Formats: sequence, C-alpha cells, structure tokens
Amino acid sequence: MDTRCVCRVVSETVCKYVLRKLNPQLVFEREYEYIRPYRDGCLERIYISE
Repeated sequence: MDTRCVCRVVSETVCKYVLRKLNPQLVFEREYEYIRPYRDGCLERIYISE
C-alpha cells in the first residue's frame, strides 16, 4: 500500500479530528512529497490558525 494514500485517508483524518477536539484553531498539514518510504522521514506541521 502506498503511504501517500494510506496516510492521507487514515492517519491524517484521525490527527485532524483529535486536534479539532483539543482546539478548533489547530491545523495539521502533511507534505506528501516528503513521506516515507520515499524520503528519510515525514514532514508534518501543526500550528494555530489566525
């Protein structure tokens, strides 16, 4: 299974749900051009929207 697809459908959905429950202003982003196993790691950001 391609992590670019699986992470978007499963992991990203859960992360966004949990963050929204903690604080609706929190934003989760993942860079799908920089994700395992195609790169050395995964690039993800969590920040507060203004």
